[in-house]
Amino acid sequence: MPHRSTIRPAVSRAHIARFGASILERDRYACQACGAEVGDPNPCHPGKPVSLTFGYVAELVDDANVADYIRTECENCHRGFRTLPFPKSSRIALLTQVRRATPQAQRAALAWLSKKFATAPDPS
Repeated sequence: MPHRSTIRPAVSRAHIARFGASILERDRYACQACGAEVGDPNPCHPGKPVSLTFGYVAELVDDANVADYIRTECENCHRGFRTLPFPKSSRIALLTQVRRATPQAQRAALAWLSKKFATAPDPS
C-alpha cells in the first residue's frame, strides 16, 4: 500500500480555515464531483441531509495557490462513494414542477436561479 503522503497532499487545517469560505463560494456550495448541495437528501444515509467538506484535486506543488488544489465535495464523494448515482430530477420533471407551482414560488425560483448564475458565463 502506498504511503499516505503519496495519496494526499499535505494541506494543513490552517489552509482550509483560511481558504474554506472562498472555496465554498467559488464552487457555489455544491459538490464538484456529483453536484449535491447542502440539504439535499443523502442517498447513502437515508433520512439525513448531505453535508459538504473539502477534497483534494491534485498533489500540492511548492509555492502553489493552495485554493487551486482544494475543491468542495459532499461527504459521500469525499469518502469514495463517487460511483453511486445521486438522485436528481430530470429536466422535464423539474420544469413540470415549476410550471405547476404558484406564481409566487415561480418568482422565488427565478430569483434564486438569477442569483446563482449571475456570474456564470453564457453557455452559447
